[in-house]
Amino acid sequence: MDADSPELAELKHYGLVRRGYLDPGAFMAVAPWDAESDLLAAELQRMRHSLARMGALPTVMAKANEVFAAGGYYTSTRTRIIENREEVNAAIGRAFEGAREEVITAQPGSRTRTAMSVAGARDTAVLQRGVAMRTLYHPSSRSSGHVQRYVKTTTGLGAQVRTLGRDFPRMVLVDSRDAFFAIQLPGAPAHGAVHTTDPVIVAWIRSIFDAFWPLGEVWDPSAQTPGVAAANTETKRMILQLLGEGHAQKVIGPRVGLSKSGIDKALAELKRDFDATSLFQLGMKWREAQRAEADAT
Repeated sequence: MDADSPELAELKHYGLVRRGYLDPGAFMAVAPWDAESDLLAAELQRMRHSLARMGALPTVMAKANEVFAAGGYYTSTRTRIIENREEVNAAIGRAFEGAREEVITAQPGSRTRTAMSVAGARDTAVLQRGVAMRTLYHPSSRSSGHVQRYVKTTTGLGAQVRTLGRDFPRMVLVDSRDAFFAIQLPGAPAHGAVHTTDPVIVAWIRSIFDAFWPLGEVWDPSAQTPGVAAANTETKRMILQLLGEGHAQKVIGPRVGLSKSGIDKALAELKRDFDATSLFQLGMKWREAQRAEADAT
């Protein structure tokens, strides 16, 4: 029988022949019952291995899912996670360069002087190309000098700016084409962001902004002096409300957009205004003032 014949190949496949001991180039017949025994033993071993692997899969994959989700690595071709501030700013900058219709931003926290410097140059260029712009800030931003200067410049070029004294998510949208928003995952980088061009997600993010926008108070730079007073009043009322709900000082600061020193100062002023010596007493006097106000109406 030819060494390359299909018949010999089939016999070898079923273990019915083996190479000779004295002449390796020759093949010897194997008893069918021995071949069958060897084949069954090999198949049983493969089955045991497969069953063991199948049994381990749920445990292994459950652990993999946990690590995968915690790392925030799930993305699609239209959505990606950016893990550091520099790359986030670069991606937003590229999106702004391609803006043609409208740019929308919502900034609930405090803005640093450096951040406003970057935003000022970028946003001015966009506005000078005739692109519309709407921005939502927290009222505490009205008392920030560098934010005031930014608002004066951008509104002078046609931007609309409002402030809203309640929680709203940080987001940036460009032409209903690109959306950037904070990563809401445990252990996510503080300055990272999700960037998506998925039209369904972008439309959903825009609907969130459009729900908050009518609730905001227009920021008119020409009325800056009374605006600061109004912002301080609104911020302080929100602090008192959160204090009355039992929130700790370290929680209240970020909620109202104030740094540690800012919330310390605001609470000191409130304690002086209400003649209170402690936060507990301040909360009590605030509730008494609310009840008196309600009774008067």
